[in-house]
Amino acid sequence: MTSITVPGAGSDADASWAEAVADALNLAGIITSADVNTSSASWADLTGLTFPCDSGKNYSFELVLTYESSSTSGGPVVGFNHPGGDCRMLVDYQGETSATTTTTEAQTGTDGTGGSGGVATANTGGAVYFIRAVGRYQCTSSGTFAIRMKRNTAGTVTFHKGCHLRVVSD
Repeated sequence: MTSITVPGAGSDADASWAEAVADALNLAGIITSADVNTSSASWADLTGLTFPCDSGKNYSFELVLTYESSSTSGGPVVGFNHPGGDCRMLVDYQGETSATTTTTEAQTGTDGTGGSGGVATANTGGAVYFIRAVGRYQCTSSGTFAIRMKRNTAGTVTFHKGCHLRVVSD
């Protein structure tokens, strides 16, 4: 079990410790509070899944999204954008041609490439698919890191409330 040492109230370390804990908790888990829809083929930030980043820090992250599409020939594409540095992300899209099919994509530059070609079943109320991604970002310019989205060919993609991004920095 991990133990946490808390500085005494009013000590010089008190404020900086509290700030460090708040920063760590704020990055620990970012969750979407509402469904996010896109019918655009242009990149946009996935609302709620961004975090502030500082030059010289490294960030490891894990992304879990659930989604559905209004068209069997349309699916999501996810990517990332950052203020400067180097990022690598490995993305698994589940459900492209059946509930058990997975497409894996490695991304090395801002915004993604192929994404999911479609879904096995369009919005039927029970056909929910997911995306899982892991990555590492080495920041060289402070700013905002953003998970990005678009749809690839047709229809509307809905990312569900509760999608989350877990971030750990050094």
